[in-house]
Amino acid sequence: LELVGSGTDPLDAVVAGVTIVEDDPSDQSVGLGGLPNEEGVVQLDASCMHGPTHRAGAVAAIERSRNPAQVALLVLKRTDHVLLVGDG
Repeated sequence: LELVGSGTDPLDAVVAGVTIVEDDPSDQSVGLGGLPNEEGVVQLDASCMHGPTHRAGAVAAIERSRNPAQVALLVLKRTDHVLLVGDG
């Protein structure tokens, strides 16, 4: 709420909040503490949507990134894609 109150775009504020959970190694649902797949590899997904612009960004099955929500936001802001999956 502090970020939104100071004029930060609500989507950026939400991703900042999600980043706190993603950085918590004790939370096994997302980010750094995410559980590995059956091959022992942690693959993470995230998506975000910006209501005013009707844009979306998402990533799936990404590895070696502790903050997939930030990557999804970058997909929204810096590419013409909506969903990127896997390596690269």
